[in-house]
Amino acid sequence: MIKRIMMVVLSICIIVMLTPAGQAMAETPSSAEPTAKPTAVKTTAKPKAKPTSKIKYTKYELILLARVVQMEAGKTHTANQLAVASVVINRLKSKKWPNSIKAVIYQRSQFTVVRYSKFSRLNPCSKALKNAKYVLENGPTVPNKVMFFKSAGLSKRWGSRDFYKRIGDNYFYS
Repeated sequence: MIKRIMMVVLSICIIVMLTPAGQAMAETPSSAEPTAKPTAVKTTAKPKAKPTSKIKYTKYELILLARVVQMEAGKTHTANQLAVASVVINRLKSKKWPNSIKAVIYQRSQFTVVRYSKFSRLNPCSKALKNAKYVLENGPTVPNKVMFFKSAGLSKRWGSRDFYKRIGDNYFYS
């Protein structure tokens, strides 16, 4: 009996190893096993929406955006980095703001990190580059109306701005 079980297990292992990846094995039900009809599996996951318009950018603009992302969101929170990059892109898409990534980032009194001498010399970490590129190629990860953020270490209230949510170490507003 044990020999027979071992032979069956060995046969199954050989079949699995010889079956090309991605190809389903043909199943032959044994007479002792009841046959069941396959049922459809329903999924609740929605396909990812395509961006409405792809943003054209240069390597320099990617690096600028990644610098803002790293200095405003730090290196730790992916969601925070994506949200900071999204604020820049939301502004870029809005008619109320300048029409280039560089102009949005360097607009007076908007991103205080650009005033630091470290900003222009910073080589962004790979995570900041990856997250900046993701938002440039896939669109913002926060609603289009979210165009402001500030450190969560400050008061949550910010004039007449509508609070959206806290992401990582920042509060986001519309």
